[in-house]
Amino acid sequence: MNPSFQWFQTNLDFIFFVYGLTFLILGMAVLLQAKNESDFNLARILWLFAGYCLTHSISDFIHMWLSTKGTYDLIHYFAQFLAYLSFIFLFEFGRRFLGLTIKNVDWRILPIIYSIIFSISLLLNNFEVTIDILIGYFVRVPGGVMAGVGFFLYYNSEKKHLAQLNVKKYFYIAGATLLAWSFFCGMVRTKGDFFPANILNIESFFLAVNIPVYIFRSICALIVCWALIGILKIFNWEAKERLKKSKKKLEIQNVELEDLNELKIEFLRRASHELKTPLIAIKGYSELILSLYADQLDLVIVSNLKEINNGCERLQNIINNLLKTSRLESPKLKPKIHKENLSFLINFCVHELQALAERRDQSIELDIHDNLFANFEKEEIHDVLSNLLINAIKYTPPMGKIKVKTELKKDSVVVSVSDNGIGFTEEQKKRIFQQFGKIERYGKGLDLGIDGTGLGLYISKRIVEVHNGKIWMESEGKSKGSTFYFTLPIAK
Repeated sequence: MNPSFQWFQTNLDFIFFVYGLTFLILGMAVLLQAKNESDFNLARILWLFAGYCLTHSISDFIHMWLSTKGTYDLIHYFAQFLAYLSFIFLFEFGRRFLGLTIKNVDWRILPIIYSIIFSISLLLNNFEVTIDILIGYFVRVPGGVMAGVGFFLYYNSEKKHLAQLNVKKYFYIAGATLLAWSFFCGMVRTKGDFFPANILNIESFFLAVNIPVYIFRSICALIVCWALIGILKIFNWEAKERLKKSKKKLEIQNVELEDLNELKIEFLRRASHELKTPLIAIKGYSELILSLYADQLDLVIVSNLKEINNGCERLQNIINNLLKTSRLESPKLKPKIHKENLSFLINFCVHELQALAERRDQSIELDIHDNLFANFEKEEIHDVLSNLLINAIKYTPPMGKIKVKTELKKDSVVVSVSDNGIGFTEEQKKRIFQQFGKIERYGKGLDLGIDGTGLGLYISKRIVEVHNGKIWMESEGKSKGSTFYFTLPIAK
């Protein structure tokens, strides 16, 4: 044996390391690349190539270890098993890859090939060397050739989509390198007693070029790794294109929804106007009859007329709330925010509802800062305060206590409305700010006859949010009262 060749043979640990590391990186890159939703057929079979790379890299790492530590039969056979398993992955990848563009090779050919190789190896001398050579000839070479040709054919079949991505060089270099690699790995094997292994083998190749074939194998592996990683870019591009299409679709849907919302708002505006006119007439005439003829009418008729008035007021409130909700949902809503005296507004709202609280012998306590200025639209925040106070009065028993308080934080003021009323359960707290989240609470006996639509707190939430504030509530449970909070930006 040539001394130089013998020296290379005993110092292959670094070559095995580079070769194994290259396939490990490539296998992980292919395996981890997001491609499940890809429309490219290549994505369906790349796992086979990843399987080849990973099993082959482990086999090479074991061989590297054996070259430094000495031969252990069991570990050696395990490494050989992994190598032969990797060739099955490669062959199957090449077979399916070729089948994406031309007629598929029958899958049954591989077990037939292995059966023939095994049978011949048993008949010839040196079973281990023979089977290694024959697997290289009839599994590794066909697998590499089919994979290499597959890259050429696949690019041409998908040229319409791939040309714009500038990946032609990656497909062609991968294909050409795999063909060369098939020769270096499949044809240049250990020296055997039969043709062509007795002429073309690892030792004769070294004598011819003075470079070990393992160097060429490693170079091919590095080039294939570079090319395959370049090819994987097509899946990143595809994912970006899907995101662009999804974004465009969402933008179109958003515009359509905005148009529908505007139509809904306009419909409610017109409907409310059409409903208000007859309501005003009905309410006006019923009040006129009561004022002129109440003492002349039967008590039942008087009661019915009063019920008509109350019904008109309830319906008017419902119409106003629906209209306000639709307006608040409009993306074009821009509140007219100014620097306003929040202390004055709180006092005004409490004064408005003082009589309602006194009818139930309730007290409203104020603990607010004097001349506290914040940024808000006066009419909108008036509605929020009124709604919270009415709810507190409505669900607090006679002789109950209601408290309105302000606290200063960094850049905002926190307004709270507390009561010692019937409180909320955990389930109710989850739904309290939802649209049409009217809750059938367990304290109906406390109701003042102030009907609601389930929109009051939802409207309050939307108003506070468009003022860049937050609204929330706290309650320890049934019959333990509740506290509603909301924030507003402090005026600088």
